[in-house]
Amino acid sequence: MGKNKKKAAVICLAGIAALSVGGLAVYNAFGSTTETAAAPHTAAIERMDIKQSVTVSGTVKSSESSELKSSAVNTKVKKLNVKVGDRVKKGDIVAVLDDSDLQGQLEAAEKQLQNIKARNDIELSSAKRMYDSAVAEKAEKTERSNQILSAAKENYDKAVSERNEAAGSYDEAVNNRIEMSDLLQQAMEEAEAAAAEANELKTAADNAKAEYKSLKAEYDLISADSSAAPEDIAAAKERCDAAAALSAEADDALTDAKAAAKSLADAAAKYSTELSSAVLDEKETRAELSSAGKYVDQAKSEITSASYSKTDTDEAYAGDVAAKADSLKTAGLSAEDSLSESQRQIDQLKRSIESCTVKADCDGVITAVNVKEGDVYMGDAIAVIQDDSSFMISAAADQYDIGKLKKDQPVEITINAVSRDAMKGSLSFVAPTPNAPTYSADGTLSGSTEYALEADFSSQPEGLRIGMTARLSIITGEKDGALAVPDNCIFTDADGISYITVSGDGKEEKKIAVERGICNDYYTEIISPEISEDMKVIVPEEDNSGSSVFY
Repeated sequence: MGKNKKKAAVICLAGIAALSVGGLAVYNAFGSTTETAAAPHTAAIERMDIKQSVTVSGTVKSSESSELKSSAVNTKVKKLNVKVGDRVKKGDIVAVLDDSDLQGQLEAAEKQLQNIKARNDIELSSAKRMYDSAVAEKAEKTERSNQILSAAKENYDKAVSERNEAAGSYDEAVNNRIEMSDLLQQAMEEAEAAAAEANELKTAADNAKAEYKSLKAEYDLISADSSAAPEDIAAAKERCDAAAALSAEADDALTDAKAAAKSLADAAAKYSTELSSAVLDEKETRAELSSAGKYVDQAKSEITSASYSKTDTDEAYAGDVAAKADSLKTAGLSAEDSLSESQRQIDQLKRSIESCTVKADCDGVITAVNVKEGDVYMGDAIAVIQDDSSFMISAAADQYDIGKLKKDQPVEITINAVSRDAMKGSLSFVAPTPNAPTYSADGTLSGSTEYALEADFSSQPEGLRIGMTARLSIITGEKDGALAVPDNCIFTDADGISYITVSGDGKEEKKIAVERGICNDYYTEIISPEISEDMKVIVPEEDNSGSSVFY
């Protein structure tokens, strides 16, 4: 903030404080003067071009700078080819470090790599053999399990076939037994009927025989009686002959009935024997069917057992194969890791050996040499190269200004050692965070509220040197033809409203509320529809205490 701005701020704050404790009322004081007071000092509202800027100090630096380092730490500096001020081209050898220890480490590392490869080959071959063996054993066990299961299925199919055959034989025996039972029942019924008929015919034959005997006796009596009439004798004979014929006929019928009854009884006996055989055959076929059923159940159980055994075998050997596969994969990964780590060490050693020859990576001038021949290199910069043909400005802004700055803003660069005229440029870098904290001389860690800036020249002037002091005026805003007044002519009331007091040329003074626009170190743009160019504004006067009547 400029001196006048700071003073105006103090005046405003003092005025607010005065009002809060019952001091002079500002609004009533403006425009009211005593008869003996001098005429107020005024300034015109002017139309002008205003540039708003942030000014910082900077240093001329090379646009390209390189710190030459090497990865070959803890090695001696064998040869140093440059000194401060020497010019180098890209690829020039700046220094040579002693790589004898690194060469020995490289030879040992390469030998170790060969041993690791040989050991890895052995371990991988062993793991591969174990895996192949597990795969072959699994295939063998699986085939055996399949054969056992296949045999069990064949036995089951055979048992089912035999059971079905036994069931057919049993059904046939049952049907035969039923048929024999029916035939026996029929034969017995017919034999009983024939026996009953024979008994009836026997009774009839006995009656006919008795009748014949009776008539024969009657005939014999009549025949012996000389007094019997011939016709009586003939009639008796006729009756006797008829009875004889009936008796003979009854005997024939009885003989036939007995023969038939005997034949039927023989048939019943035969059917009885055959029924007994059929019953025995049924029992035997039932026993065979039961045995065949048990064989089927046993064969089925053997299938289940063989199936479970096959599953267990497959799972066990599959797990073994998977474990061997994991071991093979692990061996491969371990081999890869060991080779990778060993190769990484070799590559690192080769890079370190290569970096023992430190070469310039750009054209420029040597501005620092931090080692000498015979030193043990500890990893810091061996030398610094800066390009003294292209320059930039390095600067810093504090925390109060950094929010106004951004990349590509125009910059006016003044380097008094070259020219007092400002040169055009632009911001090329604005740091997002403050500079790193630093240690003071007493070892105390102090933070930083400065943010790094970099600016480039639009057209690089002649005569620049690294380290020259520069002044940067960073343009944060600009406006042509703005209505502006001196900064101390703008007041702020207790409500935070900005205003100016306009002189009425002998008339009553008038306060006009305005809006602040852009500003430079002295002038501030004011914006209001009530103002116009050449209006006169009251400029506050300071008293001996450094304060103003405008509180």
